Amino acid sequence: MSKETYPRLAKAHGKELAAMREAIKNEFITNNPEFAGKSDAEIHRLIGEHDKARETERRVRLKEHWEVFTDAVVAIIITIMLLEIPVPREGHTYQDFVSAVIVFLISFFIVADLWFDHHRLFDGVREVSDKIIVIDFVQLGMLAMIPLLTKWIMDDVTSFAMLNFGLTVLAVRLLQVLIGYEVGKIQYKKTPTIWKLQRELARVRLMTTLMANAFLTLFAWFQPQLGHWLFIVIPLLSLTMGVLGKPADNLSEMLAD
Repeated sequence: MSKETYPRLAKAHGKELAAMREAIKNEFITNNPEFAGKSDAEIHRLIGEHDKARETERRVRLKEHWEVFTDAVVAIIITIMLLEIPVPREGHTYQDFVSAVIVFLISFFIVADLWFDHHRLFDGVREVSDKIIVIDFVQLGMLAMIPLLTKWIMDDVTSFAMLNFGLTVLAVRLLQVLIGYEVGKIQYKKTPTIWKLQRELARVRLMTTLMANAFLTLFAWFQPQLGHWLFIVIPLLSLTMGVLGKPADNLSEMLAD
């Protein structure tokens, strides 16, 4: 290929690109006649604003649909756990029934606490990013394992069963902290000082979650019969603090002496 060929190709490509841009501009004006007569620079700016508004609208709808989807998944998870409780009959004593109910309640409060915290996080923003949805999908996948692990514990409270249960709960809670961090980047985008404080709180929450759940998992490994009872402590405390406490981003509390 000669040296003169490259400039000709570049020129031809430039003409095609210019024609495409002109076609896009004309289509935009056709669909939005109120912008007719504007300069190219003004139309370019308006197209950018239009695309940004559409993306924002998409993220708002995504948040709404995702919350409905999450509610449905959580409801199914709780229902499956409930159906795993054996009724007292031949082969299953009343003691087995009571023990299974207790295991169900432990798992129920873990799921309920995560659902409550999840909605509090999402209430702080109008829209969510695709990254948040991907992380949330992974978390829901881990959360969907809870009914299976609950059934395992109902059948036999062993060290290995509690290890798997504890590691799954730990993974779900760590993902919840990560989701909270990503939501915070959107929620406090215009308030960097508050976001700096929230990042510090997120670090504390991460370390607390890691140490508390690691301790429970380790304890349950050595003492499974007693350890599985302790898994209800964290969600109950979290729910109580969530209901009785005030939001961490309450400006009046931050500005109070």
